[in-house]
Amino acid sequence: MCNIGVIFFIINLYTRFFEHFNFSNTHFSVLFSILGVSLWIIVIKAEKIFNISLIYNENQAAKESL
Repeated sequence: MCNIGVIFFIINLYTRFFEHFNFSNTHFSVLFSILGVSLWIIVIKAEKIFNISLIYNENQAAKESL
């Protein structure tokens, strides 16, 4: 249960970061590139923490054996 609170706290900080730095002077492609790369890095780290890729690979192996 504690992990859920930490996750929402990190999400809150992440959104506050983009609210605090007003990106009105930058082009939208730069803003969405920064957003996309940062989310990609977060997802890669989350997969390692929660071993999501291991579960996905086990499910794929089970489907292939059928």
